[in-house]
Amino acid sequence: MRKIDELFARDAESHRHPTNKAIHWVCVPLITWGVIALCWSWSPIAAYALIALATVFYVRLSPAIAIGMLGASAVLVYPVMLLGARALVGIPY
Repeated sequence: MRKIDELFARDAESHRHPTNKAIHWVCVPLITWGVIALCWSWSPIAAYALIALATVFYVRLSPAIAIGMLGASAVLVYPVMLLGARALVGIPY
């Protein structure tokens, strides 16, 4: 079995309850966006470096998943780019 298949099998074992699945579908992207926004507030280069490291990790697991994660990262980065320095501060527009 490939490593990615093992990871998915282990993940499926621990995420059987529908509420747990729903929480993960909502919270994991929010946490990921928060980490990207935090890195972006420090330096956009830091955010892109984090995405590059994550992409390398996913390429080692599965190139197809890496492409999907790169697309998801682009979707998460776009609002951070629009917010710029206001990404993590409560400054009104």
